[in-house]
Amino acid sequence: MNRIKKFVYLIEKNRHLIIVRRALTMLIPVLIVGATACTLQNLAIPGYQEFLSEEGAVLKHFLSIVYQGTFGIFSLELLLATAISYANENKVGYDTIGMQVLAVLCAYATILCLGGVGFSSDSVGTTGCFVAMVVGICASSVYSFFNRRTPNVLKKLTVGVNGICAKAIQALYPVLITVSIFAGIGIVLYAFFGVSDVQVLISKGIAKVFLLT
Repeated sequence: MNRIKKFVYLIEKNRHLIIVRRALTMLIPVLIVGATACTLQNLAIPGYQEFLSEEGAVLKHFLSIVYQGTFGIFSLELLLATAISYANENKVGYDTIGMQVLAVLCAYATILCLGGVGFSSDSVGTTGCFVAMVVGICASSVYSFFNRRTPNVLKKLTVGVNGICAKAIQALYPVLITVSIFAGIGIVLYAFFGVSDVQVLISKGIAKVFLLT
């Protein structure tokens, strides 16, 4: 029993799980709004559905837009929430959080564009949640690591420069490294597995695991 308690305690205190949990908590309003729109759009009441198909066509279109604006980009929302949660966990200043979030967003885009031909809107929907969480944590870790090791050259360039401008110049190094690393990972994945969508790669991997079992 004590071993189980220790195991549960370790899970609860795991830093990365805490970051993901806080990120998901941030998304509660988005989930509620999107779920409400989806429920109102798909109520299994014949008369209501007839109303939406005829007089309520505008309402149906409105609910569809609300759903796409919430769940349609849910992976993207989870990515940004994870990056912000990571920054808050590390007590990063408000003027640095924006730089980190932008670096994570660019890193995520490079992973989605494995073949260099862009990505579909489905990639940022609910199917990409796992990739969004992993990239959000990993890219934030990489950015944070290199942000603490900003070259002296960039620091000298910002002497006498105040505010967000100095932070932006100093962020050039960690942003460049973070995006380059994930772009390199994308190129390697595409070269070895020949897929242009990371979601397809994960799906194939999971399918093979289940086939082996």
